[in-house]
Amino acid sequence: MIVDLKRRSFAYLLAGVVMLVAGLATVLLVVDDSQAATPGLEYGQIAVDNPDGGTAATSSSPGSRIVGGSDTTFEKYPWQVQITGNGQPLCGGMLIHPMIVMTAAHCLVDENLNFLPVTFALFTGRTQSGTGGEQLTLSGGAGVANNYVPSTHDNDYGFIALSSPSSRPRIQIAGADERGLWRAGRAAIVTGYGAIAEGGSQSPVLKHLAVPILDDSTCQGAGSYGAAFHSSVMLCAGYMSGGEDSCQGDSGGPLVAPADGGIYRLVGVVSWGVGCARPNLPGIYTRIAEPSLTQIIASYVQNIEQIENFPGQNNGISVVGSGAKPPGCSAANSAAAAQQSKYNKANKAAAKARKALKKQQKKLRRAKGKARKRLKRAVNKARTRANKGTRKAKSAKKAAQKAKAAASAACN
Repeated sequence: MIVDLKRRSFAYLLAGVVMLVAGLATVLLVVDDSQAATPGLEYGQIAVDNPDGGTAATSSSPGSRIVGGSDTTFEKYPWQVQITGNGQPLCGGMLIHPMIVMTAAHCLVDENLNFLPVTFALFTGRTQSGTGGEQLTLSGGAGVANNYVPSTHDNDYGFIALSSPSSRPRIQIAGADERGLWRAGRAAIVTGYGAIAEGGSQSPVLKHLAVPILDDSTCQGAGSYGAAFHSSVMLCAGYMSGGEDSCQGDSGGPLVAPADGGIYRLVGVVSWGVGCARPNLPGIYTRIAEPSLTQIIASYVQNIEQIENFPGQNNGISVVGSGAKPPGCSAANSAAAAQQSKYNKANKAAAKARKALKKQQKKLRRAKGKARKRLKRAVNKARTRANKGTRKAKSAKKAAQKAKAAASAACN
């Protein structure tokens, strides 16, 4: 089984050999408990190439054009980050904080939790891969969760700190009350500059691809990933028929869910898969919007704010969203409210007609002689109106119930 971490193919390894020969060896990441407000964040220094030429030496340590996707622009996904290693495209990432980029852990460390022996540079605002945009200024600080397991890909996420805030918009992680954005069956969007096909060359431009969120049981099936898919920390999205997927070079990039109002929420980080776009083997993403994991990530962000001593306005930043509803929720609620209003109006009219019928029936019971014939006709007319009103109210009630169910499905 070929496990594809969806990182840039192995150009970075050759560069790493050169750096190692030059004596720039990496060492293990060390948890600094004296600084870390939250245990569990393995934090250290990476070698960086900053726009002013400044570098930070490595001192500690811890895979595409979208296959089947279409061209897009950074304006639509302004939080997108391109990460390079020794000047070559390496991974994707996203701004979740003015001074923190999130990516995949395997984009930062190797199987022994050593930082990759490359010099990192980060760019935003790029539609064309490898050119243009804004180069971010890095502090040299980076880290991964200490429960990241390279062999199983559990908790495959990490962070890179900036020394000055980016002006680009950031994206928030979907909050606990936003689960409806990424339930099974919803559409999400993955973006990146990765490979056109499995083992192929990278895309020259940013790509995006809509993929359905799949039920956990689908990817846990014997015909798919089976026991290798860990639903507590992994999210599965893509097409069981194959043909469209994230791929090498997309690692660390965002899987986002659209919401009402034209906003997006981050629900996954491109992590791994078997090949690219193979049938029954869709992409696997780190399940960062799972509330238990989201809480940990938020605490790690606070940890980094303290370690890096960010300026005051860049402390206490919430990286988790709240209140966003799935696309179409507002429209569905409006439609449900309109149907309920129609039902209320029809029900009120039906009640009025029934009351009029009772009044005519009372008169008929008291009438004598010729008046009874006239009142019988009036009662019949009133009964017809009452029956018609009742049928109309019943029909409106069914329509209101249907619209309410549709709104519930659209919003949850």
